[in-house]
Amino acid sequence: MKNNRDAIKILGFISLWLIVFLVNFEINGLLNSFFEAVLINLITGCFVSIVVSYIDYKNKIDENLEYFCNQMQIYYQYLLSIERCTVEYKDPKKCIQYITSYLKDITNNAIKKKKELNFYWIFTTSNKIKLQKSINELYELTFGIDLSFKALKLKIDKTISNKLLKSVIGEIKEEIYIEKSIIDNEMKRIKNNKINNYWNYYIDKYNKINN
Repeated sequence: MKNNRDAIKILGFISLWLIVFLVNFEINGLLNSFFEAVLINLITGCFVSIVVSYIDYKNKIDENLEYFCNQMQIYYQYLLSIERCTVEYKDPKKCIQYITSYLKDITNNAIKKKKELNFYWIFTTSNKIKLQKSINELYELTFGIDLSFKALKLKIDKTISNKLLKSVIGEIKEEIYIEKSIIDNEMKRIKNNKINNYWNYYIDKYNKINN
């Protein structure tokens, strides 16, 4: 995708110079019909390539932005589901069974995901580095590493007391609250209309369904 953007710049630069040559040769009377046809064909070819590269570039940007937003939504939904478990199931062991099931789903999804995302080339503002940092931190959350770490004690057997299970569930609830706040705040703070619109629509839709 970055290569497409670079190709557009290079083709634009070449087209500009070809136009300059065409105008200069025309002014100085050095242009014959054959040479003029060659230059015009080259310029036309460059413009066609620019349009094709730009369309491909935009499509890939949209695909990657959609992928990022979709992964954030999937993970946020897992957080909400686990949060509901901690409220609905009063029996700690039953609650833990559901939590570990969701954590397994998060892990399985993480295995299939892209390891990293590079959106640095998308943003044209002076805050590129800051925006890329926000994207990286948010995407890293969706692998559920911190949440799974809180659940390392959750081996359900007769030796684990309900008191310990409740303590671990409390740590998980706290981690969920932290991650939900980070995701919601950062997604709204990213200065990209596609991301903002996607996230605001998702949150509004979720709130309407659950209120």
